Amino acid sequence: MLFSYLDINLLYYIMNTSQSEKFELTLSVAKANIYGFLLTLPLCLLLFLIFYNFTYLNGNDSYLFNLTYLVIKDNILLVISGVLFTILGGILIHELLHGLSWALFTTKGIQSIKFGVMRKSLTPYCHCKEPLTIYQYITGILMPGVLLGIIPSIIGIISGWIEVFIFGQLFTLAAAGDFVVLFMIRNEKGSSTIIDHPTKIGCIITTN
Repeated sequence: MLFSYLDINLLYYIMNTSQSEKFELTLSVAKANIYGFLLTLPLCLLLFLIFYNFTYLNGNDSYLFNLTYLVIKDNILLVISGVLFTILGGILIHELLHGLSWALFTTKGIQSIKFGVMRKSLTPYCHCKEPLTIYQYITGILMPGVLLGIIPSIIGIISGWIEVFIFGQLFTLAAAGDFVVLFMIRNEKGSSTIIDHPTKIGCIITTN
């Protein structure tokens, strides 16, 4: 996270956990991208193989050509515009799902959630200003990947609807950073608390 995210809540949290064991879990941008790719690609490949075999074995292989048919039949610019709009909307919903999930566990609700866009990369972000338990944090981290990624992929597999399947695959990949965070905190105790790091990719863990 950028330094501009730091606010009074975080300062209060850091000052009042001085007697607890506190440490950082952070990664560079390059490592976060590499680890995210390595964690997410196998899952997407597995889902694709299941989709292909499921549609083929059930005689629905014609669905594999739906997108090509749409591009040829309709205006290609209209199709591209629709895809871009869907991706942009999905990205915004991704961050919203993070925020709404975390807001359920904060004392001030949605007021404890900050949304914004990183100017350098034009990347939307969601930041929770209050410390959360490990399980609360994990809940908020998982929601976009599950609701926008894995579930649409499964729906696409069952229905043979390739557009829905591709949407699910894209937003499974979009959750790569979330999966990296889950991997980083996989060994933390449930009694620990966690808050986003103010200047780096990662978080600050406090064990009681």
